[in-house]
Amino acid sequence: MLSAATAALMAMPALADNDITTPVKKAQVTSTDGNVYIESGGSIAIKAAGPVVTLNSNNVVQFNGGSSISNYDTASAYGVLIDNTAGDIISPNGTGFQSVGTLDLSGKGTGKYGVAVYGGHTFLGSITMLDGSVLNVVGDDSTAVYLSRFTTI
Repeated sequence: MLSAATAALMAMPALADNDITTPVKKAQVTSTDGNVYIESGGSIAIKAAGPVVTLNSNNVVQFNGGSSISNYDTASAYGVLIDNTAGDIISPNGTGFQSVGTLDLSGKGTGKYGVAVYGGHTFLGSITMLDGSVLNVVGDDSTAVYLSRFTTI
């Protein structure tokens, strides 16, 4: 039996795919931007505390070869935040987050998270770093991959 939160999430209308093929300087959020595909030559670069990409809906985040996201010289930076605070997330075909690209949180700053799953609910999807992926996290009190207490994958 589905919980009320899961049923509500599944009832949300589908959004168009967001194919990023050129450099972008705006953080992406799947609940408003839909599936986020960063294609070869595409990138997302921000300089602000918080996530570069947030997966917070029943969508997919995928970095293809030759793509990158970055948040240089920033304390409390996140690369990809899987945020299920609002309820369970069920990714299409179990895809979730997949990377063959580069995720770079280097430079100054502390308390950084490369890939974080947070929110206390269930994330039903994969977190896959394929051959050729780069995950670069530099800074005191920083973590490459983080799973919050009471959150289920």
